[in-house]
Amino acid sequence: MKISAAFPPVPATPEHIGLAEKLGYSTAWVYDTPALQLDCWMTLALAAARTRRIRLGPGVIIPSLRHPMVTASAIATLVSLVGESRVIIGVGTGFTGRRAMGQKPLRWQDMPRMVGDIRRLLAGETVEIEGAATRMLHWSGQAPNRPIEVPFVLGVNGPGACSRCQRLWRVAKSWRCSHRARTARPLPPRHSKCTFRSSNAGFYGCLNCASTIRRNGCQASTRAVSKIRWRRSDQHHANRARRDPVR
Repeated sequence: MKISAAFPPVPATPEHIGLAEKLGYSTAWVYDTPALQLDCWMTLALAAARTRRIRLGPGVIIPSLRHPMVTASAIATLVSLVGESRVIIGVGTGFTGRRAMGQKPLRWQDMPRMVGDIRRLLAGETVEIEGAATRMLHWSGQAPNRPIEVPFVLGVNGPGACSRCQRLWRVAKSWRCSHRARTARPLPPRHSKCTFRSSNAGFYGCLNCASTIRRNGCQASTRAVSKIRWRRSDQHHANRARRDPVR
């Protein structure tokens, strides 16, 4: 079994990551929330000098916070310190990091372009960014040789995000989704006599009381949860009509 640990980038974090390695943790993630903590990349670099085995990576970076070249150079720096095998990159929409700065999270449909630019820069390709051709121009000895190949992990939650993650997987096969399917829990006792209809999104919809119950875990769906609607049974409508004749 491999266990990871996540840390906020504070002054004591590099020492804590060193301790996590001694305790047998396989990966150390560092948050990317500049409004609340210190810089994640500098923290990872300090941790790299104190460790020899544990994998290191941001968990998760927000692509909009930095120019793609800045992020690609930061990844190259970490690779130069510990090697490709010990680097893993988590990517997210910034539900915490962007909201802490008064901004909304990024849209998942923008992720293929934003993260794709970073990956193509690491591969040594020329990328058009802000209307200009951009490429890593580091000479030999100034950075690891391109291509720099490190795994990217998408931090997702919910069926809508999982479906988009699947689409991103088709765009970049080396990406991995952090979601893991779980076994379903029994239905709550108060719904033991209800009639339920399951959906691809991992929800149960009661046809009698018009409620939805989330299963423990979710499956990828092509529809967002907000668009799922459950129809009430004819008997339920009849009961409401008797209670409220005006309707």
